[in-house]
Order: sequence, then structure tokens, then C-alpha cells
Amino acid sequence: MLKNKQPKEKTYFTPKYVKKKIKLMKCTYEGCENTFMAYPHARFCDFHKDISTRPKEKKVEENTMFIFKGNFKEKVLIERGCDCCGHPYRIEVYPGREDYPRFCEEHRSEYKRINWRETHGKK
Repeated sequence: MLKNKQPKEKTYFTPKYVKKKIKLMKCTYEGCENTFMAYPHARFCDFHKDISTRPKEKKVEENTMFIFKGNFKEKVLIERGCDCCGHPYRIEVYPGREDYPRFCEEHRSEYKRINWRETHGKK
């Protein structure tokens, strides 16, 4: 080391930590008027914080098959109207089998049925 230069002191940067303050909050659950003390990011009161106390919306699954009973001894072609759009489509009916698709091939997927109903203003 040179005589004229002295070693520099090391300085460290310490980040500032801002502690979030607890404040009075209102429960965001629909119909709940409870107030509680919590951090600003809290949304639910102590009762609704537990997921088991919040009711779950159940999806109603649409039955995509229909039951067709027939006394056939061999394979038969039957024409049927789609329950979504009404267009005719063909089904091969086999002996011993009872469930067949309710919709034409254009509306077999749930997304396509929902999209068609929305564009045509039907439920």
C-alpha cells in the first residue's frame, strides 16, 4: 500500500422497513357487516376467513347424453335434432347400448354450446 492512501471505511446501506399499521377494516364478504382490526391487505373477518364457512357455488352440469331404448338386432342409423340448435344429425344405434349424444357434432363441447347460446340469445 502507498503511504499517502488510507483504507476507506466500508459503509452499508440498511433498507428502511415500514411496518404496516393495523387498522379497522370491514369484512368484504357479501352481506357481512362485521368490522375487525387487521392489516390493510385483509379481506375477511375471523368467521369468514375460514373457507369452510363460506358457501360454495355448485356448478350445475348439463346432461350431454340422452337415453334411447330400442329393440334392434343390428346397427341402425337414426336422424335426430340437436337440443341446442335444432339441426338434424345422425346417430348409429347399437343393440345393448342406451345412451347417445344429445347434441350435433358442432355443439358437443360445452364451450361451443355456451358460445352458440350467447350469440343467439338463448339460455
